[in-house]
Order: sequence, then C-alpha cells, then structure tokens
Amino acid sequence: MRPRETEMLETTTNIQASIIEDDAAIRKLLSRILDQAGIRYREFGSAEEYLNDNGSEGGIIILDLQLPGISGLNFLSKIRNRGDKNPVIVLTGGGIPAAMDAIRLGAVRYIGKPFTKNGLMSAIDDVLGNSPRGI
Repeated sequence: MRPRETEMLETTTNIQASIIEDDAAIRKLLSRILDQAGIRYREFGSAEEYLNDNGSEGGIIILDLQLPGISGLNFLSKIRNRGDKNPVIVLTGGGIPAAMDAIRLGAVRYIGKPFTKNGLMSAIDDVLGNSPRGI
C-alpha cells in the first residue's frame, strides 16, 4: 500500500498527520475525519511502511497499538530512540494498561476503540495546544 496525501483547498490548515493503522476500514474512517477537518494526511498500513518512508514528513502521528510486524509500542520506542518528537495519539482496543505503556513511551494522548469523531478531534486539539501550529 502506498501512502496517500489529501488534496487540499487553499483555505485549509497547514496541519499534517500520519495514520498508521492496519485495518483498512478504520484507516478510511480516520481519513474521512481528517479530510473534513482540513488536515493533510498520509496513510500507512503498518509501522514498517512509515519507517521505510523515512518517517514521513512530521506532524501528528495517529497510531494503532495492535499492528502486525512492528507493534505500536515497539514503533514508539524506535521513533523516540531516533529523536523523533512528533506528537503521537494512540488508538487502542487493548485497554488502559497498553495505553499507559504508550504514554510512558512518549505518546501524548490515547483513544479507546471504538472512537468517535469528537474524541479524535478533541485529542488533536489537545495535541495542537501543546505543539506549535503547522506541525
């Protein structure tokens, strides 16, 4: 699967995001929400795809913790060890212990699955409140 970027209108924000999610239906839902919010994004079906893309282009990372291959927690550890400071929002169906492990590894927020549009946008707003605009 190749990463995909949205086509942006001139009036949209300069916020960008990377979606790392193996479930195509969830990836599509996340893409739709980001599209509606005017957020540019790239999609990755695995952590390996993101890493092979040289870490994408920065911005917010929306990360599923339960990925095939490199798990979400291992991915977080890898990017933090290489100095990547991009804010990470984790998606988990695995409950609080996995989410707390992700926070300890540097994730900024976590969202339980199933999630809502408002829950995702609230997490993004929180991240933007803690990061410079235009990430």
